Amino acid sequence: MTTEIPEGVIPVFDFENDTGSVITLALECSPQEYELEHGDKVQVYILNEDGNLPLNINLSKSCLQIYPNTSWGNWYVYKNGIDISSAYRGESGA
Repeated sequence: MTTEIPEGVIPVFDFENDTGSVITLALECSPQEYELEHGDKVQVYILNEDGNLPLNINLSKSCLQIYPNTSWGNWYVYKNGIDISSAYRGESGA
């Protein structure tokens, strides 16, 4: 990875899209949506704090939705090793 994982976050999802189709990753309740093309690798982390856990995960043929328990979530998403979620956290990202 090109960016360090911050302390206090826990891994939620580690996935490589080896299907022949685009998959939408929807992280609720922010919402944050990312398209995962064939060959894309994604790692998802969330802050380990009250309201985020447990998570609810819904999967369909073309979409994966992840919901935090009672919070908006504070997601950290690394696609192909680059932090792509920092814009949602008010930070500059790649």
